[in-house]
Amino acid sequence: MTKKIWNYIIGILCVIGGIYFIINPVSSFSDIIYVIGMIFLILGVLELVTIIINKEDNKIRIYKSIINIIFGIILTKNPEATIKIISTFIGIWLILKSAGDLCFILSVKNNQISHVKLIESITKLVLGILIITTPIITFIFTGAILGALLIAIG
Repeated sequence: MTKKIWNYIIGILCVIGGIYFIINPVSSFSDIIYVIGMIFLILGVLELVTIIINKEDNKIRIYKSIINIIFGIILTKNPEATIKIISTFIGIWLILKSAGDLCFILSVKNNQISHVKLIESITKLVLGILIITTPIITFIFTGAILGALLIAIG
């Protein structure tokens, strides 16, 4: 097939995937977590097999592949619990990042920081608190945003 036909096929698949993400944001987020878990599992096993075949004695690569395998198993066996944990980490990360930004903004004298940066930091703080208190928002927005991006790409 020509490159033009492949572009049409990929575009149609992106639109279909985007519509699926918008219609089912929570289940599509769970599907993404499962696929990511499978990728970690496969990559970990392949790296471990490569180390064994090449008879390497690289402990860091061995540990890394074992951690990838364990992480992949965790993601594939319980994606719903993993989703809650991931959204909590995202919320904590946003709160810590915005708190650091706010501390920096408040420490600068002579108002050299723009008001936009202050509003951005406060918005991140509120969003982080909102994500921690209601993790379902993370699933819905992530699915909807991914869906819109896929439709735009398609």
